[in-house]
Amino acid sequence: MRRGLAWTGLVVLVALVPACRGVGGSASAGADSSEQAVVQFLSGARADDLQAISAVWGNQASPTRDRVDRQELERRLLIMVCHLRHDESRIGVAGRGEEGRTMHRV
Repeated sequence: MRRGLAWTGLVVLVALVPACRGVGGSASAGADSSEQAVVQFLSGARADDLQAISAVWGNQASPTRDRVDRQELERRLLIMVCHLRHDESRIGVAGRGEEGRTMHRV
């Protein structure tokens, strides 16, 4: 029974991770680099800081928080925080992703 729950969580995480593609364009959101965005995202997840995560979760156009209503945003962020809690992380060398995006292996 416990194994089934773990797989369910993994499916939810995989469904949400593709949305974490880039950095938003507003002045109060984003990061100086894609690597810094990953660091801020993971630090926010580790600290249960939904504001920190929402500042760097989005795409080229804008942060997700500017396109999704607050209740939906908080629900998505809480799910990610639950699945991304960690003691430590390492960011590998950046690589090229689809459509010119930068990919980071964490």
